[in-house]
Amino acid sequence: MTGPAVFFDRVKRMISLIRTPERVFEADFKSDGLAVAGKNLSFLQDPAFKEAWAFSVELNKEGWRGHVPDVRWRAHVACWAAGHCLHVPGDFAEFGVHTGIFSLTICKRHDFARQPKNYYLYDTFNGIPIDSGMTDIERKHTHMINEKLYFDCFEIATRNFAHFPNTVLVRGVLPESINLKQFSRLAFVHIDLNNVNAEMGVIQAIWDRISPGGMVLLDDYCFKGYEEQYNAWNAFCTARGYSVLSLPTGQGLIVKH
Repeated sequence: MTGPAVFFDRVKRMISLIRTPERVFEADFKSDGLAVAGKNLSFLQDPAFKEAWAFSVELNKEGWRGHVPDVRWRAHVACWAAGHCLHVPGDFAEFGVHTGIFSLTICKRHDFARQPKNYYLYDTFNGIPIDSGMTDIERKHTHMINEKLYFDCFEIATRNFAHFPNTVLVRGVLPESINLKQFSRLAFVHIDLNNVNAEMGVIQAIWDRISPGGMVLLDDYCFKGYEEQYNAWNAFCTARGYSVLSLPTGQGLIVKH
């Protein structure tokens, strides 16, 4: 079928997915606050990605107290962006690492040990610092997540990334721990700090070092409860003639031009 016939066939299939209130929505994928139906999910079964994700899950079990969340779709987005940025001048950087659920997937998927780049990994590796500038919502969330998940994981992270000698763990509070002498250019940046002041401090410090064609992937951008970050990122980008791509995974993506 071509032309209008294809369109109407898709409409019919979409209508077939509609359920009455008495019936359950039949999702093909349901995890991480995301549920979809009628979509081609073969990318999640790609052998290279599956191997990379399984590798990361195994190494992250201790950091996640035995229960690694199924954030495969977010990891796929991260791997796609990082793969593009392998061909962009500059190093990689992640701000907010924990034990490396995303960065380890990227490193394994793209055989990062063989890449002519460094991957700088910034974190306290001991939870989210309580910032006097936090909103009440951020402070409450930070206390909750620190208590339930985070602990001193620097030893675990060091062991995990020993597989990739061109990764550099930088322990400290952000943005103060950034040493701009470490890199001249950045190609790929992943930011997941759960703190609007820290995230804005980081991007203001590194923005001019991001190469044209480089990407900034935001982990918290579209999640409910992170409206402060959403608004701050939109204001930052608008002031510079950019916009953030909103993704159904909750992530946001900025492409430097």
